Amino acid sequence: MVSTEDRKLAIPEWCRTEFSAQINSLQSELDRCKEQVKQASERMDYITKIFKFCAQELDGFELSQPESLERVSKILGILGWETEPSSNNNLFQLVDENDTPVLLYVNTDNKPPDRNELGSLLLAQTELWQKTGVEATAVILYAGPAHLDQTLAQFAKKRQISFLPLSTLLRKSAEVLLGELDPDDVRKSVLQSLEGI
Repeated sequence: MVSTEDRKLAIPEWCRTEFSAQINSLQSELDRCKEQVKQASERMDYITKIFKFCAQELDGFELSQPESLERVSKILGILGWETEPSSNNNLFQLVDENDTPVLLYVNTDNKPPDRNELGSLLLAQTELWQKTGVEATAVILYAGPAHLDQTLAQFAKKRQISFLPLSTLLRKSAEVLLGELDPDDVRKSVLQSLEGI
């Protein structure tokens, strides 16, 4: 009868080498899988935090409510924009020492912007230019659909009026709060995204 020790000694070297190589390969693959699971878990946690922030901010959020304009101001503050008071409650003038002034008109009725809103924004843009000589970027912030009829769309484009979804600002502000994005970079990217719209 062959002993256990004899059986161990009887295993060919090539077999030991082959099994060892396969085990090392499997171990490497297992390590890669563990790293992928870890990264996926971190990504899920990150997305969950953003989702919770956005859900919290949107909970009961109606742009037609006066307090919602305060929420918009808070979100803008997270992104590093200060807001200056305006005679029009729906209009924010965003200022930053490095950025071009931005006039942000908040569409409060969740309907496509109309001529009155475009006119108010243009009037504010003209008044600011008369006072400072600087042509501000003009933006309409909306929570609902921003589909314009063709005439208004062409008018807005000629006057360089852009449209920005509230969801974009919420996500960017969440990522700033999580320390994933720099507010300066966010403001620049938001403004750059408006170019050519």
